[in-house]
Amino acid sequence: MRAVKHIFRYIKRTLFCGLTFHRDCGLHLLAYSDADWVVDVAIFLCRNMISWTVKKQSILSCSSVESKYHAPAHVTVESALHMATNSIFHARTRHIDIELHYNSLDLIKNVQVQAIIGPENSMQTNFVIDLGNKSQVPVLSFSATSPSLTSLRSPYFFRATQNDCSQVGAITSFIQAFGWREVVPIYMVNEYVIDSMQGVLGVRPYVPKTNTLESFQVLWKRKFQQENLGLVDAELNIFGLLAYDAAIALAMAVEKSDNTNFGFDMANVSTNSTDLEAFGVTRNGLKLLQSLLGTRFSGLTGDYTFVDRQLQSLAFQIVNVNGDGVRRIGFWTPKK
Repeated sequence: MRAVKHIFRYIKRTLFCGLTFHRDCGLHLLAYSDADWVVDVAIFLCRNMISWTVKKQSILSCSSVESKYHAPAHVTVESALHMATNSIFHARTRHIDIELHYNSLDLIKNVQVQAIIGPENSMQTNFVIDLGNKSQVPVLSFSATSPSLTSLRSPYFFRATQNDCSQVGAITSFIQAFGWREVVPIYMVNEYVIDSMQGVLGVRPYVPKTNTLESFQVLWKRKFQQENLGLVDAELNIFGLLAYDAAIALAMAVEKSDNTNFGFDMANVSTNSTDLEAFGVTRNGLKLLQSLLGTRFSGLTGDYTFVDRQLQSLAFQIVNVNGDGVRRIGFWTPKK
């Protein structure tokens, strides 16, 4: 009864609140967002609001300086490093969350890691790649799928996942096969909404079912549920499998390389160097790089090998959403 009264009080106090739509307004489309990482968005058709979204921010900007910092931090490495290491900005940016930069520098300078797996997305990876090049520390990413990273041509960056462009060949092939003249592409990373898209034809990476994969999934799910009580429907997606394979690839490469010389050469580091320059170069980096280039094995996701530091393309499964779920109708493999 208390809830019902609360609803009536809300209705009474908001009787005169609402959205006004004007007829003769034209077709001028406007969109507004806040400066703090584009999480609050309002879209207007002339003066009429037609769409809006409000999302809890994962990054909180405490000033206009900080909001301007987050964008270059994920677009250009130089701008982010300049603000992260320049003491002139400290008075205005002391509250900025530079956890990514600090952790990356700390791993290389103080922990003196020999390789880095991650980070999670392409924007953060752009920053870490620069550190890997300067220190000759290999960086493996199992989830940085942006084609823009290919243009960096970093010798120490290994993309242990599929380039987003790899799907284009599969999509183009069946568009040509059906002779379609118009298509509407939809990109999804969450399969839980796929059942609502009846009639859709799509592609997804194909992971062959093997005894090793099934055993791994059972063990992973058991451990996950032990550590996360109450979550019973957890499933490991393609990125989880790629993360495991990336770890195995790195372990195999370390065993093949000279794993007795894990130090850093600090001979060329001056006493006046900034944090970005003071970590030196790993002595084992080149050998580990060469070992990774030659690593080949049968992983959870299939045959695992790098071609030009790019994980070889997986086969794609062609699916059709029909009825109560997804129907598998074929496969597509890239030309060798």
